[in-house]
Amino acid sequence: MYIQKKVVMKISIHPKYNFLESFVRSVPEIFQNEGECIYKGRNEVKVFEVDGIRVNIKSFRIPHMVNRLVYSSVRKSKAARSYVYALRCLASGVLTPEPIAYMETYTCGWIGRSYYLSIHEADMRSMNYIYAVPDEETKPLLEAYARFTAFVHRQGIYHKDYSPGNVLFDESPQQGYRFSMIDLNRIDFGPVSPEKGCHAFERTNLHDDQIDWVARVYAEERGMDPELCKNLTKSYHDAFWRSFLKRHPEWERVYR
Repeated sequence: MYIQKKVVMKISIHPKYNFLESFVRSVPEIFQNEGECIYKGRNEVKVFEVDGIRVNIKSFRIPHMVNRLVYSSVRKSKAARSYVYALRCLASGVLTPEPIAYMETYTCGWIGRSYYLSIHEADMRSMNYIYAVPDEETKPLLEAYARFTAFVHRQGIYHKDYSPGNVLFDESPQQGYRFSMIDLNRIDFGPVSPEKGCHAFERTNLHDDQIDWVARVYAEERGMDPELCKNLTKSYHDAFWRSFLKRHPEWERVYR
């Protein structure tokens, strides 16, 4: 005899978006078959149009057994961390898409899928843009990116997955470059030394002269010796990509 297991939902909604509560509660039911998919890998990201608002929803896959236990009883889920960390970033003056809500589903007390909802930043591009344009055109953008990174670190925020795809930007004649961070569930809060800060650029697949430029700007912003910053940044960058290409040799053709 088959007994259907009851699914329990834990929901937290930002007070500004309480009017979206009925939609938020419907997410586990509608996510699989509705919405516009913009990313699908280990997790999935879709965009929904709700009451004139573009809502970005990240669905986190069901954790493996050990993490199901951890997230069910000890540690906040990735969705919950994304929501809480977004609020902390915004309070520190670091831009990130405005958080709307997060939701966790539980079956028999064990966490299942969790969801993080935020405003969709349709007009911002990811920093992967630097790979699509000639190197000489990237210098002003990389300078602004390095200054933004230094600002984030001075605020005591260290994004542990600081890949170009997790940094968005736009540009206007009035404000210049403006940056926003996404995928926030892996952040350390606390003092960030300039030396540790150099580690942040390891995932950015840059040429040596671009690394030199980013490191020098970052060093200037953090009051650090430029040569030390350059050497550390290049060392971290090269070590990361050696390890990455060893595990993913198919990426060799796009490594710069």
